[in-house]
Amino acid sequence: MVKDINPGTGSSNPQGLINFNGVLFFSADDGTNGRELWRSDGTDAGTYMSLDINAGSASSNPSNFTVVGTKLFFAAEDAATGRELWSTDGTVFTNRVKDIWPGSASSNPAYLTNGNGTLYFVANNGIVGRELWKSDGTAGGTTLVVDLHGGPPSSDPFFLTYVNNTLFFSADDGVDGEDFRVAGAVIHRLKNCYLFDMEAKRLEELFRRRGIPPLQIESDYESPTPAALITRVEAFLEVVRQNSGAAC
Repeated sequence: MVKDINPGTGSSNPQGLINFNGVLFFSADDGTNGRELWRSDGTDAGTYMSLDINAGSASSNPSNFTVVGTKLFFAAEDAATGRELWSTDGTVFTNRVKDIWPGSASSNPAYLTNGNGTLYFVANNGIVGRELWKSDGTAGGTTLVVDLHGGPPSSDPFFLTYVNNTLFFSADDGVDGEDFRVAGAVIHRLKNCYLFDMEAKRLEELFRRRGIPPLQIESDYESPTPAALITRVEAFLEVVRQNSGAAC
């Protein structure tokens, strides 16, 4: 064990582990400051909280760690500005990049992707819905790429993938829709894992907005109860059959 971050029998549940310039960054809960940004060089003394972003016992829940150039980007929340885009240079300089949805509302940055030195992600500024954004790590350089759906409705870009100087993604522009059809979606959540829980909620909201019935399944490291799971899956498949008019 490198360090007992949450001393005693409590669990710190380290998540989102990522190598940044030879240092491990991750989120953990020490039982006092909530879930915050931590770093480690592999020693007890060199494993410590990088910053208490949401001061006190509340959690900032940093996630979506993505390295772009000399910065580590992630999403985190505080009481003043909600969940927004943050970055660190690996030293004491950790800051909110931009309050994309001004005030205490959250822009909820997601799908952070390195595109040849530029960060691409999805966020909501409260005006144009969830659309594609980019950032160079500065407030002025964090901008909306395009409002695909036009106006308040969201195009909900996802599956962001950068290949050969091109960013590919799926989105709904309100005219052509998407080039595939989903009859139903199964969302698997790992018990007591904040990252899984947060993404599951966003995915469920996304699927419901698009008329796609979701089934959430939560499991831990033990074997699930087969009978109860089978019953839920059969009921879910019946909903899918009714929606699609097809046999599953």
